[in-house]
Amino acid sequence: MERLKTNGKSKQHGWLKMMPALLGLRVIILLFLGAAPYLLLAQHFDKNEVTIQLDSMAIKDQALRERLVYMDQHWHDSMQTAYDSLWARQNAQDQCNMLAIEALNKRYGWQQLMELYDQAKSTIFLVIQHSDSLHQVKFLPLIYQSVKMRALPPNDYALLKDRVTLLQSKRQYYGTQCYFDQQQNKFVPFAIIGGKVAADKRMAALGMDSLAVYLEFVNRPD
Repeated sequence: MERLKTNGKSKQHGWLKMMPALLGLRVIILLFLGAAPYLLLAQHFDKNEVTIQLDSMAIKDQALRERLVYMDQHWHDSMQTAYDSLWARQNAQDQCNMLAIEALNKRYGWQQLMELYDQAKSTIFLVIQHSDSLHQVKFLPLIYQSVKMRALPPNDYALLKDRVTLLQSKRQYYGTQCYFDQQQNKFVPFAIIGGKVAADKRMAALGMDSLAVYLEFVNRPD
């Protein structure tokens, strides 16, 4: 009887030793089953479907902005209330667009989004540029990486870098951020670190045209 009892204990101890491994295997299986739908979604990347979604975002990004630019160029103090109201609506739309971009990035990953058509990628950039400062800072390294990989044009990085720097220090590197000067009747850049000569050097290093060419483009007649 004593030997049987001892053998029983040995078997019990064997099962106890195996329990952590069995439990670990069960957790892995459950995690895989729970993640399976998301893995399948990540693998299914329909460029046309995502592009349609981004096209809709692009329209919402620009619709009110066109009216705001017109008001800037034809400003009168009586416009202030309507101007503030339009900006409030635009800011709310910008937040919605940014949430949608974050969802796409989480679902597919940045690398796959950079495989989209140029117009779709341009919309992704526009939404990020028009988002809040936290998102701009978060996505700035990804934009830079994409420019280096030639998935995005160099202007995109310059625009976002200037926007982030302008908010942080009231100055910019490339001169891409402008305001409409009523007296000169044209868009002029905010303060540039090192002046226009330094901006030209930075733009050349990034593969861009000069600041003068950029400003000519910004002020072209519609």
